Amino acid sequence: MWEGRFITAKRDGKWEYVSRSRGIRAAVIFAIDDGHILLVEQYRVPLGKNCIELPAGLVGDHDDNADEQSSVAAIRELEEETGYRAERMK
Repeated sequence: MWEGRFITAKRDGKWEYVSRSRGIRAAVIFAIDDGHILLVEQYRVPLGKNCIELPAGLVGDHDDNADEQSSVAAIRELEEETGYRAERMK
């Protein structure tokens, strides 16, 4: 239907949806601290309000780390979004 720099609008039958335009990968972190799942609150423009969600971020989203591994991105994103450093990762 339409493609921009970051998103592509698509149609499948009567369903309309969007996807990323480039081969972007993301890391989503399911972090547990003392038996509690860590969540973050972030403002989301399409909704016009804050959302509660799992910490996450793009893999290799900067020129200096374009070849970044997903596991490295997960460690980085957890610290950036929550201030936590993982004791161990699976």
